Amino acid sequence: MSQYNIRDVSNGDHNNVRQSIEMAQSYTHVPLPDIPRSSFDRVNTDSERKNSGLQQEFVLRRSSLNIAREDMKRSSQDLRTGVVIKEPNFDQYETPISPRTPKVQIVQKVTEGDAEIQKDLAIDYHKIDLKEMSRRYETDTESGLLEDFAKRRLTENGPNEISTKSRWTIVIKILGYIFGGFGFVLWPSAILAILSYQPLGSLQGSTPDPSNLGLGIILFIVIFTNAFFDAWQDFQSMKVMNSIGGMLPSMAMVIRSGKKEETPIRDLVLGDLVEVKIGEKVPADLRVVKQQQLKVDNSILTGETDPISCTVNMTDENFMETKNLLFMGTSITEGVGQGVVVAVGNQTVMGKITKSTQKKGKMTPINKEILGFITFAVILALCLSVACLIAYLVWLRVSYPGYLSIAAIVITILTSVVAFIPEGLPISVSLTFTLMARRMFLQNVLVKHLPTVETLGSIDMIASDKTGTLTQNKMSVMNVLNGMKVYSFEQFQKTFESNDAVAFKELVRVCGLCNRATFDDKTAHLPMLQRKVQGDASDTGILLFAERFGSVHAVRDQYTELCVIPFNSKNKWMLNIVTPKVNSKNASTLLMKGAAEIIIERCTSVMMQDGSIVPMTDEIKQDLIREQEHFSGEGQRVLGCCKQDLDPSQYPVDRYVFNAEEVNFPLEGHCFVGLVALIDPPREDVPSAIERCNSAGIRVMMVTGDHHVTAAAIARMVGIIKQDPSNTIDIKDSNTITEEMVLDKESISHRALTIRGPVVPTLDKTAWDRILMHQEICWARTTPDHKLRIVKECQARKHIVAVTGDGVNDAPALKQANVGVAMGAGSEVAREAAAIVLMDSRFSSIVAGIENGRIAFENLKKVLLYLLPAGSFSEIMPIILNIFFGIPIALSSFLMIMICVATDIMPSLSLISEKAEADLMTREPRSVTGEKLVNPQLFLQAYFFTGIFEAVSSFIMYFYYMSVYAGIPGTSLLFAFNNYQDGFYGLTQDQLNYHLYVAQTIYFVNLVIVQFGNLLSTRTRRLSFFQHLPFRRNSRNLFLFVAMLVSIVLALLLVHIPFFNNVFNTRPIPVQFWFIPIGWALLYFSLDEVRKCIARLFPYKYARRVFW
Repeated sequence: MSQYNIRDVSNGDHNNVRQSIEMAQSYTHVPLPDIPRSSFDRVNTDSERKNSGLQQEFVLRRSSLNIAREDMKRSSQDLRTGVVIKEPNFDQYETPISPRTPKVQIVQKVTEGDAEIQKDLAIDYHKIDLKEMSRRYETDTESGLLEDFAKRRLTENGPNEISTKSRWTIVIKILGYIFGGFGFVLWPSAILAILSYQPLGSLQGSTPDPSNLGLGIILFIVIFTNAFFDAWQDFQSMKVMNSIGGMLPSMAMVIRSGKKEETPIRDLVLGDLVEVKIGEKVPADLRVVKQQQLKVDNSILTGETDPISCTVNMTDENFMETKNLLFMGTSITEGVGQGVVVAVGNQTVMGKITKSTQKKGKMTPINKEILGFITFAVILALCLSVACLIAYLVWLRVSYPGYLSIAAIVITILTSVVAFIPEGLPISVSLTFTLMARRMFLQNVLVKHLPTVETLGSIDMIASDKTGTLTQNKMSVMNVLNGMKVYSFEQFQKTFESNDAVAFKELVRVCGLCNRATFDDKTAHLPMLQRKVQGDASDTGILLFAERFGSVHAVRDQYTELCVIPFNSKNKWMLNIVTPKVNSKNASTLLMKGAAEIIIERCTSVMMQDGSIVPMTDEIKQDLIREQEHFSGEGQRVLGCCKQDLDPSQYPVDRYVFNAEEVNFPLEGHCFVGLVALIDPPREDVPSAIERCNSAGIRVMMVTGDHHVTAAAIARMVGIIKQDPSNTIDIKDSNTITEEMVLDKESISHRALTIRGPVVPTLDKTAWDRILMHQEICWARTTPDHKLRIVKECQARKHIVAVTGDGVNDAPALKQANVGVAMGAGSEVAREAAAIVLMDSRFSSIVAGIENGRIAFENLKKVLLYLLPAGSFSEIMPIILNIFFGIPIALSSFLMIMICVATDIMPSLSLISEKAEADLMTREPRSVTGEKLVNPQLFLQAYFFTGIFEAVSSFIMYFYYMSVYAGIPGTSLLFAFNNYQDGFYGLTQDQLNYHLYVAQTIYFVNLVIVQFGNLLSTRTRRLSFFQHLPFRRNSRNLFLFVAMLVSIVLALLLVHIPFFNNVFNTRPIPVQFWFIPIGWALLYFSLDEVRKCIARLFPYKYARRVFW
């Protein structure tokens, strides 16, 4: 039996340890003995302290794999006998099994076979110094691996990929395909059909009916066909998901042989030197060797949402707690850094967790609805089956003993199940999803999660980021304020070369040094404007601006960076402290660039054109703010630049260590150098896309971090705000939102709002209600927290919200939204958080996605509406009339199945290909709670309108044939029961059987042809068929006629091929019974046109609410 040790990991305080033991007791439900203080005095040994980090290391590893609880359960058997308190023995590895106990650890020895645990305990790459790490991984922390060596290591060790294959997962999936959906009902039905052939078919001296055996075989074919289509749908979905890697290049910035270049993540190897920055995902497990304000979000591993500040040196013995490691899949939220790859693929923490725990997929809402419908259909089928069985046992077997044999009642019960279940539904649903996913993919809309297809059609609000989404994300400098004078870019360029351009040159220097953008070395030979730049849009625009006046690289080479605080969406500024490499005189300069109003507030002086410094007076400050708002009003992003020469006596470069975490340097009292106004032109497709959204009842709001004047100007350019500035209210504080704003409903539609981000946390429920009553809203100077709050408040008011964005700061809102939409050219963090990726980064693609979402929902309803009448209701009626009214069965089980899986399949698939109705994008978004896929209106249309019409018309044809050709009037067939046998109306049993088989075939043919009228009618909900002709370009669907032709051919084969005649008792029918149903189809088509006309004439009356 294993021995367990309880050891104190605090400071030996008896009371604390006693509380910890009681906590352990609560976990294990085991009474623990009283332990004297002396027992704890022996545990705080040097050897324990030396190994405590090693043990904590595995605690967290085990916790991340969610197996600690299982270990506790296994160990509780031994703990029932008591706990042995003894000095810990660290000669062998020990594995803590109670990671959640803060004071007490219950330790179990590791077995020799636990190789994975031994590997985890051996991890020490966070502890070794950089020199040892370079030796171990044969790399260099400055220049990285040699290129040839990296390629050889890739060949030897394989790619940086996580393998998630599992044999059991595949087996479970296959079983789900075969027995899932209708399979669990069809399996017993198929088995019973075969048993009805033998041995049940031989009971009571009966002759086995070969059609029962054929029916069982057909049911098995249906089962495996549905399983194939389910598997095919999964395969197609997998192909789309796998294409994310191909369509969204997953690259990492790698330094090899001293050269920085982008490399596919899968090609990373141990020892590679990788650079990561804000907005990126960590491509492998890295040991940090350099960092500047680097922060990482480890929530994907730990659940903790607060970003962690990274360091170069170890901060904790536990490799999951130390801050000098970055783990694959985590997100960089701030700063920039470099790290050496210490684990790749399945050897990373993410790889081990993925391998150990398989994530169970969630059922999508639309699948829940379909499952609900399947459950409903199965329950009805079972109820009818039970009713038939009770009727047979209690009534028919007694009153009409020869009416049904045991084999016949089994087939009847089986037939009732088959009749209620539209067996072709799974095939149609699978193909619908696959087709819509492919169609959207071809339109550059990559759907990562299937539920999004359903949700897209119900979006009624879009909260869109500005930069990179509504605009081109290509910043260029338009205007400059320098030395208290305003210049256009061309004027600034001409004046720069003059002798008195001191302030000009200082502004260019700040723009070049306080900037994270860099040119790609591979494009150094190209003209400046054609060179590739690595960095965000603003920094890129300012880099290109500064480069026009001299080499920025040459300027940067003259300085050493002492401290950098990268730009982030909360501070809205960037800071860089530099010192000259030559003649520094132990001095340094602080440079800052950021949002103009923030920079202006932090300055106490201004640099004039000749380089002289004057105090920042209120008058100068107002002039600067006025110019900033003028630029912003023209849709330009305005950034301020400032500097401060730090006192070398207080901040000596050779002795003082600048700390970005503690900020041990001034953030105010700077000298204002100038303003730079950049323009990011709107995308050409955005205004028309927003207009289409408005027509579709979708409200578009802008949510941006820009200045409120800039945001409002861009919002007007793209059509989010249509009102003049005189009708636009600038919400500076919550007091501005008064009750008078919403008293006049008419005025709300003629008013726009611009709301500043700092106001968001101060808004109460009433204020949010008043704001969201307006149609034109622009949110400015927002932080990620503000964006998240905006989305939540909209959702709280039952809005279905889509959020568009491309930056890491958009990720929280993208994840919270009903549909997160990321730009393909945006950050990896944004793409990961989103449910949809627009591959071409065009806002108009989201409109195409919404339209396809609506089409998918509409077409799926049409498929259901087409399948249910003939494949369900019209098949139930012959069974009910046969059991309870004694009418010979009007439709055989075989023909029922043929309708579901043969003649109805191609027409239903043709409906999947239907294009949008002309008014689809002018309708209000559907209500997720109000308009379900299968609702009472659809049941009313399918069963009580179409179903009754098809059943009645088919029975009329059935009775007409029996009356004219068999000489048996319909009234005599009613309550015929066991009278329908040899001698009935002077006919032999063979003659009666022949006429019954012909009548059943006529019933079948009538259903097939009348369904064509249903097919043409179901194409539209409100529009007339003649308003949506299948020949026109915008509504073309020639596949309809191909599908009808295929159905007729299949019906002809079933009716005339001898095999089906002999085995399944189909019969050729008189020729007129192929043409009379056309009249029924036209009559149904005309009746449905009347229904649509009523719906159009009285759109808000009760009639429309009744119609589907």
